[in-house]
Amino acid sequence: PGGDDETGFRLTFLSIFIIMGGTAILVWVIYYIVKYNRTQNGKSPPLSPSDLWFIALTKYPLVFLFFSLLIPILLSLIVFARSGGINVNLDFNSYLNIDTDLENIKRSYNKAQ
Repeated sequence: PGGDDETGFRLTFLSIFIIMGGTAILVWVIYYIVKYNRTQNGKSPPLSPSDLWFIALTKYPLVFLFFSLLIPILLSLIVFARSGGINVNLDFNSYLNIDTDLENIKRSYNKAQ
């Protein structure tokens, strides 16, 4: 369930959400540390991560659109290349056949008799 034969590790939705949440928490912790240090030195506090995100999103919307399309396309291509393609069974007569280990043993036993 959690492993992959080729790499030994596979990212799950839970691990991706943990990584994203941890990154968001780390960014805000760093922001509050920098804000505290700047206010102690009499300087103005920096922009928050949300402010920076909104400024970047409103000033460069095409860059965000490009990356929001590029990342899923690249991930899909990587997964498709690693899987070796899609195998479609076009033999309509075999759709209702049972293909389990137990059924294969039963067939082999019946042929041997």
